[in-house]
Amino acid sequence: MAVTQQRILIRRGNRSDLVVSNLQPGEPALCLDTNQFGIKGSSGNMLWAQALVDKDDGTGSTHYEKYADGRIHEWGSYQMNIAFTIKYGDTIWFHSDTNDTVVTLPIPIDISKSYSPSVFFNSSGVLWCANAAVENTTSNGNTVSKLHYRAASGAQTTISVYIYWSIWGFWK
Repeated sequence: MAVTQQRILIRRGNRSDLVVSNLQPGEPALCLDTNQFGIKGSSGNMLWAQALVDKDDGTGSTHYEKYADGRIHEWGSYQMNIAFTIKYGDTIWFHSDTNDTVVTLPIPIDISKSYSPSVFFNSSGVLWCANAAVENTTSNGNTVSKLHYRAASGAQTTISVYIYWSIWGFWK
């Protein structure tokens, strides 16, 4: 295969105006309305890169990355003491107040679409996340998303817990 040096031109415009059949295989396109970058593949389809639209500055205990296709990943960590005082059955103890086992997400997510929360614990005890869900509240046009989770233990105890949370969802 002979290689020639040529200048690569990038088609620019709105994705809604893009006519893929007008592109040559290997030709790149930048969609200014969606911040997406793609290349026409040899099959005739566009291969879209997962472009980041926005992300946090990397400081603090909560982080996020927003993607051009509407997905969002948010994560963080913190430490707190949790008292397991409410007995359920013979072997499970719950934290009595779930109002302080909640995280305000840095960016609201659309809970009408699918989302996947995860909560992990690091402590000297045996703990697990019994459930996790997001609740949205709107006031004066501003939506706030909160991740509620319930910690459970196999013992009646109060222990120091490092909490790590992560959620994938959609911001648009």
